[in-house]
Amino acid sequence: MNKRSFLILFLTFSLCILCLQGCGGKEPKPSEGSTTTTAAAPINHGTFKNYEYDEYEDHVILTAVLSDEAVVWLPRSVNNKPITSFGTIFAKNFKINSIHIPGSYVEIVDRAFYMCDHLSTVNISSGMKSIGKEAFAGCSSLSVARIPATVTQIADDAFLYCLNLVIFGEEGSAIQQYADRFQSINFRPVEPETTNDVSKEDASDTTKEEVSETTTVKETTTQAPATEAPTEAPTEPPTEPPTEPPTEPPTEAETTTIPDDQMDI
Repeated sequence: MNKRSFLILFLTFSLCILCLQGCGGKEPKPSEGSTTTTAAAPINHGTFKNYEYDEYEDHVILTAVLSDEAVVWLPRSVNNKPITSFGTIFAKNFKINSIHIPGSYVEIVDRAFYMCDHLSTVNISSGMKSIGKEAFAGCSSLSVARIPATVTQIADDAFLYCLNLVIFGEEGSAIQQYADRFQSINFRPVEPETTNDVSKEDASDTTKEEVSETTTVKETTTQAPATEAPTEAPTEPPTEPPTEPPTEPPTEAETTTIPDDQMDI
């Protein structure tokens, strides 16, 4: 090996050493907007009613549906934590006819109801924020969708091939602007929502309370006379026993006595 080759090899080796020292063994930081960071792992996986779920620190996500119901009322919470999403567990579900989504849910993910061709009615409570790509694409029977003003992000193809759809929402909302861009979607205004966040359990509880209140009112009404009445009920005047009709005075023939001189001896 000549002197020049040895010098080149030595310089290359030195540069390698300097590079290693400069790195210091530290891992490079991910750039802004990078998606390489790992999402938080769920702390629990379980089953609640007809669903499987993943539980996180402050929310729950439904991961599977265990029944084929035509009318679906999504649960609001599990273990006192709000359910915020349900993934694509209903995609290509040919049994579902209507869906009721409470206000704890904040997003409908991409293709959430993809190709649910029997789905005809969607009711979304105030609190939902976004509807993803092709969320309802291919739902050819979808005719009514009630969408609150809290929804501000809707993918252009969210309702692709929903040719008979009527969207009910607030005037001036993002969902009206969305509907106005497509000739296949009709928009009808409704009054601003005061509260529309009723799940199946809440509706059942409300009915029970109303029944209970009605029963209480009936009982109060029934018992009111007894409580307002005097302690001793007034007694009716005793009825006089029926008296025998007065006998007629004896006739003179009966009372007349025969003189002694006229009596037969």
